[in-house]
Amino acid sequence: MSDDRTLEPSPRRIREARERGQVARSAELTAAVGLLAAVAVMGAVGQGLVEGLIEAMRASLPGEEVAGADPGAFVERIREAIGAVAMPMAAVLAVPALASVAAHQVQVGGLFVPALALPDPGRLGPGAAGGASGGRLGRASGAMLRLAALVALAWWAIRAVDREVSAAADGPPAELLRASASTMHAAMLRLGLAMLAIGLVDYGMQVRRLNARLRMSPEERREEQRALDGDPGLRARRRAARGRVLEARGVDGASAADRI
Repeated sequence: MSDDRTLEPSPRRIREARERGQVARSAELTAAVGLLAAVAVMGAVGQGLVEGLIEAMRASLPGEEVAGADPGAFVERIREAIGAVAMPMAAVLAVPALASVAAHQVQVGGLFVPALALPDPGRLGPGAAGGASGGRLGRASGAMLRLAALVALAWWAIRAVDREVSAAADGPPAELLRASASTMHAAMLRLGLAMLAIGLVDYGMQVRRLNARLRMSPEERREEQRALDGDPGLRARRRAARGRVLEARGVDGASAADRI
């Protein structure tokens, strides 16, 4: 039957699949958008976050100034340092999460099906994913390749950060922290762009795979058309009955005109 599916899916078939939660989406693309959102936030508030961390470190380190300070003033200094870190950190955590949700909703067209959140043992079955074993093997291979690419990119980014940090290790701690933050931001940007490219390719593959799964055979198209139009025999009987009524009305009208 699958070899006969040569027709594009009808709007009704696409709508029914959407109601079941069958829409194209890419977890890689969603993750890439979240990471790039984190990079953007770090670019906007990263300097303040780093300076807040440096101030918190200075306030917490022992020294003559701290030892001789008033306890209330010391606590207030710690509170200010934490406050300087808290707001940028909240933005770093919240914005990527919101961006990921938005990216997911854009991919699925705002779809929200609460029933899909409920446990369904049928999804755990061998054929729950649908398709032949060769198709499932191909999808698994593609997922493994994407995972390997992401691991390689992450390792490359970590190595780049390690080299920069090692080069600045002999400097003051504050400068080391600033250099580490700058290097991490650049590495995250490169990693995010690479993930975005992988995610776009994966999303295109998901769209193509879903379209292939929803394609229709000529027989399925005819059955759907019959379901939309109703039973042909019943339609013929209705047309005949309507014609007899109109014909009777025409005869009655002609008889009344003759009498007049």
